[in-house]
Amino acid sequence: MPGMYEHVLPAEQFCQGDILQIFDDRNFAHHGVVVTADCDLAQNKFGDHISYLPIVSVESYIDRIWARSELEKQASLSIKNSINALRDADRVRDPNVLTLHPDELIDWLEKKSPDQIVSNFQIRNKQKINNIISDLEIVSINQLAIKNSKYIKGLLSVWELSGLDDKKVLAKLKSALTVMRQEFFYVPTIPESAGIGHIVLLRDLRPIHHAALHTSQVDFRLTHGEGVHGVRVGRFLPYLKYSVVQRLANLFARIGLENDFEDECEASIDFAIEGAMEAFREVSN
Repeated sequence: MPGMYEHVLPAEQFCQGDILQIFDDRNFAHHGVVVTADCDLAQNKFGDHISYLPIVSVESYIDRIWARSELEKQASLSIKNSINALRDADRVRDPNVLTLHPDELIDWLEKKSPDQIVSNFQIRNKQKINNIISDLEIVSINQLAIKNSKYIKGLLSVWELSGLDDKKVLAKLKSALTVMRQEFFYVPTIPESAGIGHIVLLRDLRPIHHAALHTSQVDFRLTHGEGVHGVRVGRFLPYLKYSVVQRLANLFARIGLENDFEDECEASIDFAIEGAMEAFREVSN
């Protein structure tokens, strides 16, 4: 798309800012950006490997990174709340009762349902019972999400349990992109990708063997073997390349971006979230 990246001829040498289409079944990164310095590339001072940062889709970022973190926070709070509530309830029977360890609570939930666990305690207040059951259900949801690696599905279940409507759910999903931590960099679009919204993972610096880099799809089909491979599909424009590299060098420093890019980011986030929501609903059904 004009204003963010440029197309590169196959004859050109690899440079910092080159966008790679990644072929690797072992991880969910579908693209990457080269961050090895141009001087090292020009003088062959990079050894056998070139460094790149993975780029993932908005859906992958929300599901596998953001939703996982949010769900873990919810589960940690629910574990604390339920352990304290069960301890206080059991102290009516035994003032010296020991507090459950979080692992013990999780093991208990693998064998018994939240209702069955609460039935072991003499709790008369229905609101307290409902609160404990709700916290235990959140812990169970998190454990299932960890087991199945379906974090957004688990987070959506927690939000449904909490009574959030679609408008609030969309607002929370949008916040995943608008208030991202500094180790993530949002890019509206990249070449060879039909989706809107992509995230550069700044803390996930990875190596790729120089022999596994290809300047075109034709070169890739003719020469690729096993392992991770990258096919160049474009190059970030200088302002965007330097901003990514600057953020990598110092996650708390930020150089200015052009207004057009900022506007494109803001406009595309709504479309990206709407598309992600539809994809998540299809998975949940």
